[in-house]
Formats: sequence, structure tokens, C-alpha cells
Amino acid sequence: MTIAALAPAAAWARLPHAAEGGTPGDPWEKFNRRVFAFNQRLDRALIVPLSRLTSGLTPGPIGRAIHNFVVNLHEPVVIVNDLLQARPGPAVRSAFRLVVNSTIGALGAIDVAKALGDPMHKNGFGDTLGRWGAGPGPYLVVPVLGPATVRDLFGSAVDDATEPIETIDFPYRTEVDITVSVLGGLNERTEVGKDLEALLSGAADPYATLRSSYLQSREAEIRGEKALPPLPDIEDATPPAAPGPEATPNMTPAGEPTVPPAAEPTHPPPATAPPATAPPATAPPPPAPASSPAAPAADTPPRSAGVPPALP
Repeated sequence: MTIAALAPAAAWARLPHAAEGGTPGDPWEKFNRRVFAFNQRLDRALIVPLSRLTSGLTPGPIGRAIHNFVVNLHEPVVIVNDLLQARPGPAVRSAFRLVVNSTIGALGAIDVAKALGDPMHKNGFGDTLGRWGAGPGPYLVVPVLGPATVRDLFGSAVDDATEPIETIDFPYRTEVDITVSVLGGLNERTEVGKDLEALLSGAADPYATLRSSYLQSREAEIRGEKALPPLPDIEDATPPAAPGPEATPNMTPAGEPTVPPAAEPTHPPPATAPPATAPPATAPPPPAPASSPAAPAADTPPRSAGVPPALP
């Protein structure tokens, strides 16, 4: 991106549709949607094939070396903005990255600092403006470049103007600048390709989805966060509501009480066990005391009626 990119933003601010109502933060939504549709067609027809061709011509370590080289060229901008944001810790780590990768890492082709535990972090003048309270301004979709805001568009122009490749005079500087910008853009498209496709493929409104994701990501970067917390997916958010019936196991799907699965109340408690064994105790017939006198009666001779028993 160059300073010339500010010209379209200044022109759009004077367009009649800038005063139209719409989504908060996106007063030029109608225009932005047309640019978004154009960028989508251009992406499918030209940018994606070129990025795949570049990846095929620069496989594995070669493509990674190009990516690392472009990132290393941007490290001075990161250091300056870290200092402007009063963040000395990240500034020192970025300076360490620049020195180590530019020397041991073969002019940045090898990310030695990352292997030593110091990964790259993004920063720019747009982040600095946001750090000190500047609002993002209206949302914009820039032809070819994609989503932005007025603040970020201005910040990107300042970053590009302060790149070392822009401030140092050397032969074929223009050609090198164009080559680095094109390779960097294609490499970035390859890096974010899968995430971008996953974000937009199932979206009911791809334009609104990309706008929301971009604005939230930018605010997270300005706050110094590495990434946004994952938002719950609609399909993942419904199962927690479904366990309602499971949370109340004594209710049927129709809301009627059911018998508990454990039939503990139907079993007699241990204290009532003796009555259960009581019938065996009463099963044998009791001894018949009345039959004992009948036994000696069998030994004595029968007497006739009216005859008293013999006295001993």
C-alpha cells in the first residue's frame, strides 16, 4: 500500500452516499458491498491463481524464506511504533529480532529469533493512533487491498513511507519495492487462505462476516492481544440448551414425572427383614398339650357310663 491509496479515501468521504444512514461504523455500506463483490471476483480470477503459482514456484523453505525476508523488512516500523506506544518490552524484543535475523538469519531469510523464543508481532501507525484514543473511523473496502478503516488506511500509508526500502536510495529501488510488495501480498494471501475460506464459506452474509471479523481483530491488536477469544458457533451453542431434560432425569420429554431408575424404595429396609422370615417360625404346628392325656387313656380300660373311676 502506498500514499496514493489515501486519494480514494478522501474522494469517498466527499461522495453523497457518505451521509446516508446504515450500519453504525459503515456509512458507505452500499458502495463497500460493490467493491467487496469486485474484490471477490478479482480474488477468484487472478489473486488466488497467482498465489498458488507463487507457492508452487517457491515450495517449502524457499517460500518461507521469502515470507521471513518481507517480515524482517517491516521490523523497523514495528520497533518505532512500539516506542510510540510506550511499550519498551515489545520494542526491545523487536530490536532483538531485527539484529539476530539480519545477521545470523541471512538478512531475514531465516527466522532465528522465533526459534529462540521471540516470535514476530504486528504493529503499525494505525495501532499507535488507536492506542492513544483515535477512533477507527468509517469502515472501508479498498479495491484490491480489501477491508480497512480511515484510521488504518492512513496508518498503512505512513508505515509504507517509513519502510527502510523507501528511505534508502539504491539502484532499482522502484523495481525492488514493487517486487517485494507483490510477493508480500501474494504470500499473505496464501497464509490466510484457509482461514478466509472457512470464515466466508458458510456465512449467510460474507460481507458482514468479514467486516465484523476485521474490526474485532483490529481492536484486539490495538489492545495488545494476540488473538480474539473464540466466538461460540451457533451449532455449538445449541447443545447446552438441549440438556434441559437430561438435567431433570425424573421428567419425561412431555414433562411428566417418571419412576426413578433405581428401585431402592421398593426393597425392604434391613430393619424389616425379620418380619420377612417370621412365617417359617409359625409354619410348624404348635405342640398339642390336649393330646397328652389321650395317650394314657389308651392304656386304661374303658369304663362304662356312670361308674366312677377307681380310687388308688
